[in-house]
Amino acid sequence: MKRPMNVWWIVLGIVMCVPAMGGYYATSFDTPDAADGWTVVAGTWVLNTQTGEYTCSGTGGKLVVYQGPLAYGIPREELNDYTVNADVTLNGGDTAVVARYTAPDRFYMFRFHAGDQQLQIYSFRGGATKLGDVLVDRAAEITQNQLPYTLSFTVAGNQLTGRLYLQGELWASISLSDATHPTGGFGLRGYAGTSAYGGVRLTSVSGPVYIYPYADGQLNVPQEPTLRWAQAETLAGEPVEVVAYYLYLSSGNPADANVALEATIEPAGGEASYSQLALPQDGTYYWQVEQAVDDGTGAASLPGDPNNLLGPVWRFDTIKSVPIIPVAGQPKDQFVRLGEMGEFVVAPLSQSDTWFQWYRSADDSSATPDDDEAIIGAQEALLRVESSLEHEGYYYCVVSNAGGDATSEAAALVALRRVAHWTLDQAGFSDGQYADETGAHPATPLGADPIFVEGMDGSPMGAVLFSPDDANSPALAGTWDPSEKTGQFTVSLWANWNGPTGGHQRLLAKADTWGDPTVRWFFGNSVANSPEVTLGSTRQNPGPVGTLTHDGQWQHLAATFDGSTAVLYVNGEPVATTGFSQSLGTDSTIVIGAGYPDSRLVFNGALDDIQVFNYALAPEEIVDLIWYPVTQEPACIHPLAAQFDYNQDCNVDLADFAEFAAQWMTTGYYPHRPGQTP
Repeated sequence: MKRPMNVWWIVLGIVMCVPAMGGYYATSFDTPDAADGWTVVAGTWVLNTQTGEYTCSGTGGKLVVYQGPLAYGIPREELNDYTVNADVTLNGGDTAVVARYTAPDRFYMFRFHAGDQQLQIYSFRGGATKLGDVLVDRAAEITQNQLPYTLSFTVAGNQLTGRLYLQGELWASISLSDATHPTGGFGLRGYAGTSAYGGVRLTSVSGPVYIYPYADGQLNVPQEPTLRWAQAETLAGEPVEVVAYYLYLSSGNPADANVALEATIEPAGGEASYSQLALPQDGTYYWQVEQAVDDGTGAASLPGDPNNLLGPVWRFDTIKSVPIIPVAGQPKDQFVRLGEMGEFVVAPLSQSDTWFQWYRSADDSSATPDDDEAIIGAQEALLRVESSLEHEGYYYCVVSNAGGDATSEAAALVALRRVAHWTLDQAGFSDGQYADETGAHPATPLGADPIFVEGMDGSPMGAVLFSPDDANSPALAGTWDPSEKTGQFTVSLWANWNGPTGGHQRLLAKADTWGDPTVRWFFGNSVANSPEVTLGSTRQNPGPVGTLTHDGQWQHLAATFDGSTAVLYVNGEPVATTGFSQSLGTDSTIVIGAGYPDSRLVFNGALDDIQVFNYALAPEEIVDLIWYPVTQEPACIHPLAAQFDYNQDCNVDLADFAEFAAQWMTTGYYPHRPGQTP
């Protein structure tokens, strides 16, 4: 398809620059009141009412922004999509237009940098970041002859477009994407010499709106698509008059997103469309619509006129000859309890028959074949894998058709399981370590001779005694993180507390010292000398709270965290729930019987049978896996028991209603108010 030269770089002839309909602000600085609403942020600006220029002089950047009222009562700080046109009538230095200004260091800036003969777009956010630049041919003609020109800066969504006009002719433009500043007002900036502005216009806040049928970034678009868009509107929701639409399209080369004029379309009501395209497969296309306004004679303003309304740049990909796997069709991570089945599904888009081959990988990559293994017989879109330690790893699929292959992303299979289990009995202590029943994380006491006492099940030498008077009693179990792959965990233990000691006590912790970088979580009290036990962190202190008893009896304590919520269990029953978040200490030490590896915050009492899981156990699992096998007693996990079980029998029934009804209409006021039931 033969295309004309890129419209951004050709001379279009002299046109009249008139404000677009739907304008929100315009000034020519030609009266003493013309500067009303403008605020000088930096430098010195002077209004010359004889020449109608707003001038700054000197060195460095001079910033002035408009803070005054806009049409329709729209707050300046809430402006989003709009175009600012600034007429520069004299230039001894560099000039710029500011958009989406919210603070002196938070805005976009489009600049004609005369010294480098460039158009440049910057983002200011605690400093200046150049987003892009483009060379301006014949820029020397402007600066040497002091020719008047217009800077036009359009912000439309994430699309930023800056254009330079000389007496109505489009000389150069720059377009790029950035999402740093979503809203804000407008202003001017001058640099290193005299900069004078003869007028500023804020035109329509919205260019033509893409409506149907392909979303921005759409894949697998037909080779003969119909592109549709709607008439531009102001922020007040009023349509902006349209005389013609100019449709721009790129060449289909993904490395070149520049769009060129493709067609001129006559408006038909509030919507328009274009369907005269015949595109090849495997193309990446960018398109844009410019809404032409009346040039003052009833005709459409020419393409590129600064008063036209420029829509954002949209993208689509035509049908691929090879399969494509969209984001929604990628396999997802599977977190599955041991023995259950994980299901990986790949959903490709293809214009011909497809074949599948699944692979298992040791790493989170489908691009490192040396450690990958083809799974025999795994040649369907669905792959089912039993959750086990043997099968843990990463899985991906290669999808093929007659045109070629496409490889999915790798997805993880994580077995939800017990990841540590220290029985803490003498029989499991050897070679100076407490054995981990899972075999992964043995714990080493700081002292060589732990004190074994009677365990929670009555077994002699079945538990370990910890004491603040014995700095060698805590044990260290490595720096692993039980929530590393899942973002969840459960800790469970039996405790026989010997009472307060005047300070903090920890039963179990993952921490090196206090502070966000060195703490992950702790299980113990958060208030010195308190019997309350909590799952806490530097970010959530305290978390859910239960109570330790000091009566010589064993208690079961457990805490679960599902990624957002923590639940505390005492003797198999949930007693407290709250929002929770871990701290940042993923590499901190697992400490048994104390708060830190240096023996601070040691627990005062005995601990037995500590278990850690890499997921949040459900209430039924707390009972089935831990509480009931030891006690042979049920636990009340009724979700309404704490609120409505008045007689504490774990049944919310008529007996509880009778208890509630007996208190019906009873006042809580004291003294009683007249007419109230005492």
